[in-house]
Amino acid sequence: MPELRGGPDRTLRTVQGSVRVLSVLDLWFHGTVRDSVGSVAVTFRILPEGPEADLEEIKARIEKALDTSLRGIEEKPVGFGIKAIVAVAIVDDASGAMERLEGALMGIPGVSSVDTEDVTLV
Repeated sequence: MPELRGGPDRTLRTVQGSVRVLSVLDLWFHGTVRDSVGSVAVTFRILPEGPEADLEEIKARIEKALDTSLRGIEEKPVGFGIKAIVAVAIVDDASGAMERLEGALMGIPGVSSVDTEDVTLV
């Protein structure tokens, strides 16, 4: 920073100190600063009990279990004729919200396992 350099001895010039201490109470924030819980997008991977499982019936039950939080649902091949169901839901980032949904999905007949693949802030 050449503008701070002094004369030929190259000493630094004095810099003005702080004018006053700023309290956090004096600040105004524009935008989101609040105590409320945010939302997250959760991607669940649901595996059926076997290749003979009725995926359409399982998807209908998933739609009923996730209700308004469901944002997308699709089938993806896993292997050996088994297809996984991938569902994306938007939920509050409150403690236990994802576990409750995962438990509801595990209670669906024909479902072998439920894994949470991804959690992203919305």
